[in-house]
Formats: sequence, C-alpha cells, structure tokens
Amino acid sequence: MRRGIAIGVAILVVVLLVFGVRGCVSARKKQAFRNYNRDLTSWVQTSQQQRDQLFQLLAVPTNGTPSPVDLTNNANGVRVQAEQLVDQVDGAGHPGELDTAHRYLIDTLEFRRDGIAKIADDLKTALGDTGREAAMTQMAADMQNFLVSDVLYSQRFTPEYEKQLKKQDLLGEEKVPTSSFLPNIQWLIPSVVADRISRIRGGSGSSSSNTAATPGLHGTSLDSVVVKPGGQTLSTTQAVDIPYNSTVSFDVKATNGGDNDETGVKVKLTVTGGSAKPIVLEQTIPSFPKGTQQTVNIPLVTKPTPGVPVKITVQVLKVPGETKLDNNKAVYPAVFTR
Repeated sequence: MRRGIAIGVAILVVVLLVFGVRGCVSARKKQAFRNYNRDLTSWVQTSQQQRDQLFQLLAVPTNGTPSPVDLTNNANGVRVQAEQLVDQVDGAGHPGELDTAHRYLIDTLEFRRDGIAKIADDLKTALGDTGREAAMTQMAADMQNFLVSDVLYSQRFTPEYEKQLKKQDLLGEEKVPTSSFLPNIQWLIPSVVADRISRIRGGSGSSSSNTAATPGLHGTSLDSVVVKPGGQTLSTTQAVDIPYNSTVSFDVKATNGGDNDETGVKVKLTVTGGSAKPIVLEQTIPSFPKGTQQTVNIPLVTKPTPGVPVKITVQVLKVPGETKLDNNKAVYPAVFTR
C-alpha cells in the first residue's frame, strides 16, 4: 500500500510538472507574440511616415519653385530610411510560427523600399529639361511597387498573421495594424504624375483651399473616435479611461458630405498632456467617395504617462474647396489607466 501511494504521488507530481512546464511555455509564447505585435505596430507606423514624407515631396508647392536638388536629396533621405527599416525588420526575432507571415512583411517593405529608390532616381531627370517625359512615365510605373506592397500586406501578410494569432487565442486581444502606401491609384497614371511634376517645376499650384477644386460642394465631417481594442467611444464632455494595453489605436470615422469624391484626405490626431511633448500622428484616407462614411485606424505607438489627464484632438484636415470647418475637429478628454 505504501509503495502504491508513493507511486501515485510520484505520478501526480510528474503530471503537475508537465502541466506547469506547458503553461510556462504557452505564456512565454504568447508574450513573444505580443512583443512582435508591438514591434509590428512601430514598423508599420515608420513605413506610413515614409509614405507621407515621399508624397509630400511630390505635392504641388504652395510657395515658389522648390529646388530640384533639395527635392532629390530629400527623396534619397526617404530611400535611406526605407533601407534601414527593411534591415531592421529582416534582423528582428520572431516566433517560429510567424516565419511565413514575417517573410511576407519583409517582401512588403522591400517593394516599398525599391519603389522609393526608383522614384528618387527618376525625380531629378523628371524635374529637368532633358528626358523628363520618359522619367515621368517611368515614375508612374515605379508606383506599381507600392500597389504590390499593399496587396501583399492585406492579402498575404494579414491573413497569415491573423491565423497565427488566432491559434494563440490572441486575435481579439492584439490589434493587427493596417498599412497602405499608395495614397491613390491615380498615381499609376502617367498623365497624373506628369501634371504633378509639371506643377512642381513651375512652382504653380495652391493650398488646400485652391481654386482648382471641382465645382460643387466640398466638405467632410468628423463623426466619432473609438478606442481599440477596448471599444470605448471618446466623448467631448466626459473623460474616458483608456486601458494602457500593449497596443492602443483609434478608429476615426468621418463622412464626405459634399458633392464630390475626395482623395488623399488626411486625419490628424494629437495627444497633449502626460508626456514631455505632444504626440502627433496622421493617417490618410486614400479614396473618399461622396456620401460615404470612412474609417481610418491610427495606432498609438508612444503612450502618455498613466493616470495623467490628457486631451486627444482629432481633426479631418481641409480638402480643396471646403469652406465649412466647424464640424471637422473635436477635443476629447481622456486618462490612460493601468
């Protein structure tokens, strides 16, 4: 009997040890996935910033004619940043279950890096007098790299990544950041690129209130801001507690109430208080058909100090021809809590 009891106790100890080890392994694996998602959010935001920098260089200038040398140097600066991002992601550790997804992510960033590099190479010629027509046509073709990268991210990386998160029971907890690089498919049309470059060369163009806006009413409005993954809707009258999760983002919903389709509509989010300096983030709604409601997700990589009241200002920036702006902006009180 004593021998039987001893054997039973030993078996129980072994079983408890096995389950304990499995629990520790599972916990470590989940934490590795959380760490990867945190890094992913940072990488995606960096890529979005590179997109904004590049297409800001290709925007129609509002004051004078920019220097072709400065534009080319700045484009090469974005190229270097894109190369560094690819190297950083390629060398980053990740759970073995994410090998396929991580490879898709690297492919996505490599297409963006290559597109930026090609545009930087063509830009100087496009701004000059010799061979500029061919260079502008080539720039439109270079934009296809960005379209491919967006398809890879949305149709290959995201489904594979979500599948692995689901296996770890983390899909509802971890927010998969969205990412797109090509602001508008019109950039694939050589005549559109030629028009933009010609305006840059001539220093023509205007601000967001320019007279080149199409006839009819233009206007967007800010509808709501929802915290992810918690689902809290921000209020202008009452402070909302925002859990200090590893990933926090904001779904900003807006409406195009005008008579015209809009493109490249920027949404700006600023967090003040609770940190040394304001946190300023921007995302773009690439295509905004008239009469529709669109939602853009803005991930918050840098978070304010927990427990300190903050103000979150969200603004849908003015589109060409828009005159009514009182419904484009709101300020929301909030507190990040642990």
